[in-house]
Amino acid sequence: MRLRLDGDYLNLDQRRRVFTDADRAILDDLLNRYQAALGLPPHPGQLPDIGDALFRWLDGDQGWGQLVVQEAAGEVLEIQAAATESALLDAPWELLRQPGQPWCGPPLEDPAFLVRSRNTCPVRRVLGKSAKARAPSPHALSVLFMAASPQGQDRLAFEAEEVAISRAVGRLPLDLVVEETGDPTELGTRLAGLAPVDVLHLSCHGRGGADPVLLLEDEQGKARPTTAAQLRTALGANARGLGLCVVSACETAASSPLGSLVRSLVAEDLPAVLGWAASVGDHEATCFAAALYRHLAAGSSLGQALGEARRTHVQDLPHGTEWHLPRLYLGPAAPQAELSRRNGRRRFDGGAAQSRFLGENRNVPVARPDQFVGRRRALQRCIRALQDGDHVGVLLHGVGQQGKSSLAARIADRLCASEHRYRVVVCHGRLELDARSVLETVNAVVGDAAWGDRWRQQWETDPLPTLEPALRAAVREHRLLLVLDDLEQVLDPQRKPVVPRKNFGSVLGAILRAFSDADSLGRLVITSRFDFALPGQVLTQPLHQLLYTESLRALRDSERARLEQGAGADATLRSRCLALGRGNPGLTTRLLLLAEQAPDSVTQVLDQLDDADISGISEPKIIVFFQQVALDAVLALLDPADRSLALAASLFQAPVPRAVLSALAPVVQVDKPATHIDRLLALGVCEARHDSARSDQPELYLSDLLRPLLGDLDPAIAAELRPVAITALQRTWGLNGLPPTATLELYRLALAAQDGDVLVTLAKPALRLLEASHQTKDAAAQGAGAAVPASRGAVHFSRVGHGALRSRRHRRR
Repeated sequence: MRLRLDGDYLNLDQRRRVFTDADRAILDDLLNRYQAALGLPPHPGQLPDIGDALFRWLDGDQGWGQLVVQEAAGEVLEIQAAATESALLDAPWELLRQPGQPWCGPPLEDPAFLVRSRNTCPVRRVLGKSAKARAPSPHALSVLFMAASPQGQDRLAFEAEEVAISRAVGRLPLDLVVEETGDPTELGTRLAGLAPVDVLHLSCHGRGGADPVLLLEDEQGKARPTTAAQLRTALGANARGLGLCVVSACETAASSPLGSLVRSLVAEDLPAVLGWAASVGDHEATCFAAALYRHLAAGSSLGQALGEARRTHVQDLPHGTEWHLPRLYLGPAAPQAELSRRNGRRRFDGGAAQSRFLGENRNVPVARPDQFVGRRRALQRCIRALQDGDHVGVLLHGVGQQGKSSLAARIADRLCASEHRYRVVVCHGRLELDARSVLETVNAVVGDAAWGDRWRQQWETDPLPTLEPALRAAVREHRLLLVLDDLEQVLDPQRKPVVPRKNFGSVLGAILRAFSDADSLGRLVITSRFDFALPGQVLTQPLHQLLYTESLRALRDSERARLEQGAGADATLRSRCLALGRGNPGLTTRLLLLAEQAPDSVTQVLDQLDDADISGISEPKIIVFFQQVALDAVLALLDPADRSLALAASLFQAPVPRAVLSALAPVVQVDKPATHIDRLLALGVCEARHDSARSDQPELYLSDLLRPLLGDLDPAIAAELRPVAITALQRTWGLNGLPPTATLELYRLALAAQDGDVLVTLAKPALRLLEASHQTKDAAAQGAGAAVPASRGAVHFSRVGHGALRSRRHRRR
């Protein structure tokens, strides 16, 4: 059914009536009332009256409202008008309600609303220059997903949304490709490499008002407010080939003097855009997205998928408040049928990008863009360090196969795509890190005959003294990005601190001095399993000031689930691979691929990995991998005090300040804890987390990959450590206004230690956090456990349960 405005006449299918400024005034007033009802505080009780009034206006003298009731059940009601007719387009059609129907329960559960009682689905079509509708894709539904969560904003649960989309389609094929950066420019580049794509999904914060924007990210992770026109420019010509753009952000469909952001995107030639008319919670946005993609993948048209998704949303969240907020705007080229073939073949299945290697070393493959997960913040910190002028380079360090080379390659990609294009020179390991090899590699890349003729004879006869002046000249004349990959091959980890082996210290010192020249335009990226020192080398600044250090952590559970490898493997087997990969990207990727290709073989491997015993593993690739990672070799470098402090760190399940680990040292009889903490960091046994509870300073976390190999912390020692840890954490973090990570960690320790004083303050917020993340069983069980010690703190501890703890997640504001 179509409600179309042509000039001064409003048409409902074949029926016609005059549309005047008085009609516009009525609709504007209803829209203003609707927006006021959605404000702070919200007034949901006003929505039925607004819906009744809108129905009465539509009904008029010709009974159009009753016609919609009779003829639009289970149908799409398409409201069509020019972009300038905001009163008609932006009216809250989702609230159409038959007047006189009694309220049944809370207003937002009232079944008299037509979208609920009749499953009528309003969509808006912006009329304009005629265009050919987008034809269905012959392939499986393809989705390009990008999330943005800038620094300083509430972090969205976008990983949950992404995983929900992937799982929602069940056995139907789906091409889900993730762009990690949050940057609109990078998004446009990614879209160009994949086009045509059926759906572009943006998960981010939105800001309405007079000038609506999306809060995307710049290359350093800072907020980049992006208007509809700026997003359209970033997407380029490939935007016209999209079937749908889903903008999962607050207020993107909210009316404004300049038009809502989604309506503006349609005016910018995007075929169809879906957004939200007000603020929406993470959980609600995730549930709606899952239902929408389930129906799109099954072959529903856009309007049908929206209607079914709304119906599913209401059934799954009967007390939800967002069912009337999704808005779909169609342009002249919007698809009229399904977006893609229901059982089409996947285009991007393992082939979204070709395998890459860092430099010329074919033994160092790096993650393709679709495999590069969990490193967004690390990438942004490194880019910021290289561009702010305070550092000449970055050191990426951590245990093997954590993605150091992949991150180095991505840094090089980003710097080469910036306004200052770098010439990338890559030197790998022992064979390429001597003075002569470095200069020959530079010469091969820059192709500067004058520079080569000037220095070649000197480096062939006496390379080490030639390295610094020749490299300084090359850096001044060319914008070089020098990548020293696998530096651990020239380091001596037996030394304390770790230092370069004979002669390589002089090479590294010369390189650092050449790049730290005041006139230098060059930058360094170093990857190593170990942090290191350079004793005896004269540097322009201390090493830690010349090099920004990024310690790569293991992947979180939500990030592991985003790895595309092994998508065809049995779900239980895939789950075991993700768990036993212990957050190590290289190991997890190998296990997932093996699970898909040889499930019997990987089962044997997983059984032995479960016991952390690699001696009998028969799968050659896994043996090679573990020899490469050499976890046992890392642990062998620890002296008894190092190991004792590492075991003490296993007490924590979240990053903690360095001072807290130092406070535990006397309990485990470790002197001079600072020295041992430095050692644990240098070897990658402990990771420096920059995304921890207090982001102003990096905090420490025991590597998930090495944690199970250290053995278990003695229960008696753990009992001694907990009170000391709680006191130290209180001293550093405090107890009030803590971020979720810190709240849950302190609460967990206090519950184990039966510390009533801490539980008095933290039990309720911690249990609410568990509830909000759908850990209701844990919340109920722990609530019972917390009640007794909390009661000893002489305060009333109220009942904790599913209903009492119902809370909202971060708003996408």
